[in-house]
Amino acid sequence: MDIGLQTFTVRREAQKDVLGTFKTLKSLGFNHIELAYVALDEKTIQAIQETGLKVSAIQATFSKLSNDFDEIITFAKKVNCHTVVVSVLPMKSILFGKKSIEKFSYHLNLLGQRYDSKGFQLGFHHHAYEFKRIDGKTKLDLLLSLTHSSIGIVSDTYWTKKAGYKPIEVLQKIGKRLLGVHLRDISKNRRKDTILGKGIIDFREINSFLKHHKAYQVIEQNSKHPIPDIKQSIKNLEKIKKQFSVR
Repeated sequence: MDIGLQTFTVRREAQKDVLGTFKTLKSLGFNHIELAYVALDEKTIQAIQETGLKVSAIQATFSKLSNDFDEIITFAKKVNCHTVVVSVLPMKSILFGKKSIEKFSYHLNLLGQRYDSKGFQLGFHHHAYEFKRIDGKTKLDLLLSLTHSSIGIVSDTYWTKKAGYKPIEVLQKIGKRLLGVHLRDISKNRRKDTILGKGIIDFREINSFLKHHKAYQVIEQNSKHPIPDIKQSIKNLEKIKKQFSVR
């Protein structure tokens, strides 16, 4: 499979030198990225065009995707990307219960219609918040039932495991609505993410599942030394299964 990188991983490097950072990613064998924590400006456009990196998705907050709609569309067209992803639940939906999720789902559906009218797909990326239970159902269950099937879900293996759930079971539950997957491992004490293959997540079964889905896959890690860690993650994934590679 063709594995990309979520640019949150190299956010500090990209903020200093986006072209140099993207050239490094290309040299590591990456062909595509999911943009996050990177300025959506002409410098980024030029870096993408010069390196030939494809943009699988653009991730931003709901408010940015809504308030900066025209700017997002313009930027996305210039980098030939037609997928945008809400990065996180709004604070009210994190803190409060069912009504807040119902309200967010309503507005997410409306935003999805706006992007659909321009030929774009809208997705939503979960964290651990969505596994809080309300009347026997998780917030993720509610989101899946209350939002239109055209709105994809980007699952995160780290946040799923941190919340106490098995990533493979959540991927199976999302099913046909699975738009993308953030490949992140979690340390044995479950306190932080770590190099893929070094933690406790079983990426063999995840790989087996994803072979039958078109969801984009990106490595992500909150690391102080992202480039060496990315290199090790690639090696570990290649050991887990040869075809599970960025190349």
